Amino acid sequence: MSGRALGLVASAMLGTPRLFRQRGAANVSALLFHRFFADGEPRQRGIDRLRRELEWLRAAFVPVSLGRFVEGMADGSLPDRAVLVTTDDAHRDVLEVADTFAEYAVPFAVFVCAGWTAEASEGTGEDLLARVVSAIQWYEGTPTEVRYGGRSMVLAPARQAANIDALLAAGDIPREALSDLCSRIDALSPKPRGGCTWADLRALAGNAAIGIGAHSVSHIRLSQASALRRRFEIAESRRLCETLIGRCEAFAYPYGTDDAHSPETRTELAEAGFSTGFLTHSDFITTRSERLTLPRLSMPDDPMGFAEFRARARGAGIVMRRLKQALRGARPA
Repeated sequence: MSGRALGLVASAMLGTPRLFRQRGAANVSALLFHRFFADGEPRQRGIDRLRRELEWLRAAFVPVSLGRFVEGMADGSLPDRAVLVTTDDAHRDVLEVADTFAEYAVPFAVFVCAGWTAEASEGTGEDLLARVVSAIQWYEGTPTEVRYGGRSMVLAPARQAANIDALLAAGDIPREALSDLCSRIDALSPKPRGGCTWADLRALAGNAAIGIGAHSVSHIRLSQASALRRRFEIAESRRLCETLIGRCEAFAYPYGTDDAHSPETRTELAEAGFSTGFLTHSDFITTRSERLTLPRLSMPDDPMGFAEFRARARGAGIVMRRLKQALRGARPA
């Protein structure tokens, strides 16, 4: 066990996270996963680990669905020690663990990066522009000029933002030209399509215990983007999720750190129709929390021991975060 993991476990055993629970309010935890299996790990080992975690969560907390969470935040009806399990990016892992979550009656929410899902779906319809934007954003090849529909673009990692802003500003590019551009980018920089498709997510969302939220179009730090790009990333991700999957009221910021959001992004989330937004800093949630910048307790992508999982779910990461804040504040200027 790493030193950090030992610190988290010790903090939880001492009950330190309880010091940060707000009195007179229901304290709720939102857990954040990205993956449920380590690279190269036998699937059964990952499922067995998840079963143990879910069995404990069910006994120690009150699991709630994303829909129940959103409603409870609005009307103040969330129970104390409620827990919302979330996963970002819509990796195909979620298809393999859905039955296990159902087995233990623990709901979970999937936050969808719409451009990645469009790429996995090889989208040419409603999601074509999102697919193109994602392909430009994640182009990793050498600088190359491509021509499409009587236009041209120099693809290069350093020109990602400028290329996408120009594409969005044009606004009248024929579908055939967008499809041609997407094909050319894919040929220059092919990427594995490892995420869930829209069809996969529609099938998951048929289960009322599985909620769907948006996670932007192309997974960028929204606070660092132009106003045009921010509005597209936020509003288009919701439109596509609602059109191609179903109800979508919650948003999870890509990266979720302090530099990932701003007053402008919070205003734009509300304007797009989102009632709830999630970050990744560790803390408990109450109905008094700012609803567009809610904290989550992050779970590492690498396999962790059961003791570390319990410590993180109990809020031990909050203690570490507050200590770091205190140390930063104590340093001389």
